[in-house]
Amino acid sequence: MRKYLVVAIAACFALAVPGMASADETDQSPTPPTPSASPTSSTETPTPDPSDPSASPSGDPSPGDSTTYPTATPSPTDDGADGSAAAREPGFWVGDSVVVPGQLLYVQGDGCKVGSKATVYGDDVKLGSFGVGGRFRVFVGNVTVPKGWAAGEHTISATCPGWPKRLSETVIVDPKASAPFIEVSDTTVKPGQEVDVRGGTCLPRGTEVTALDHSTGREFGLWLTNEKGIFSTTITIPERWSPGSTHPVSFACHIEGEGPLVLGGFVDFKVIGEPGGGQDPGDDGDDGKGEGDVQGGQLPFTGAAALPLLLGVGAALVAAGALLLMVRRRRT
Repeated sequence: MRKYLVVAIAACFALAVPGMASADETDQSPTPPTPSASPTSSTETPTPDPSDPSASPSGDPSPGDSTTYPTATPSPTDDGADGSAAAREPGFWVGDSVVVPGQLLYVQGDGCKVGSKATVYGDDVKLGSFGVGGRFRVFVGNVTVPKGWAAGEHTISATCPGWPKRLSETVIVDPKASAPFIEVSDTTVKPGQEVDVRGGTCLPRGTEVTALDHSTGREFGLWLTNEKGIFSTTITIPERWSPGSTHPVSFACHIEGEGPLVLGGFVDFKVIGEPGGGQDPGDDGDDGKGEGDVQGGQLPFTGAAALPLLLGVGAALVAAGALLLMVRRRRT
């Protein structure tokens, strides 16, 4: 009888153990990562949202001693041959052609060498330097129009590695003109926060103002100026702006037949954290090695993994009891 009992238990365990191994492999296999959303197509036309200063999530640049940001939405021919940087022709642009001594003036250059620095000059006097980066090899920045400039024409120029020569723009100094300006109630912001914006003046050349988030290359908002060329509005910082990110935004008047007139320089919005949330992400933990029987990258042994074993043992005991009962009946 003992011989039959041992054989029965062994047979039951042989049936139970393969099922247990299969269950462990199924339960402990790592879950495949969820694919991330596809990036917004570079040819997509954004829909302006007056209450949202960003039309899409972005790679958020971090400013150093000079700030580097991507340029406007790329065209389909912007991709470089190696995919690392866009193939763009050298170009230089200033925010306005009529300036007032002492005002901030927006400058932008394309087609520089990534990681280099561009230098901007006013009549051959250095006004500032700015880092180059992004897929489109650009730099943007604010320079101050020298207060000592007399009325008349002056030259704003720039040099950067990757350009064959210095590029320049001519500006006209008009001390009697109204200096363009932009004012915001706060530049250190949190997602969902409301910020008051006031700027001008667009007159006499225009009455419409839009904004450009340089971290996404997309325009948002549309505001009309009053009879004095001033506009004021309230914008809401998007919830998707992540803590620690920086979003440079410029506000510009649309001038028919000309490029946009940037009101002063761009504004850097620095996101410090979500409302009510912590701002310190903490230190990274040290790498370590666990001890125990877990091998081959499997998950730790849990109670759920023991279920097939318990079922196998239970089945073996039931079969053994039934066999023992049959043997006793036959002997009787």
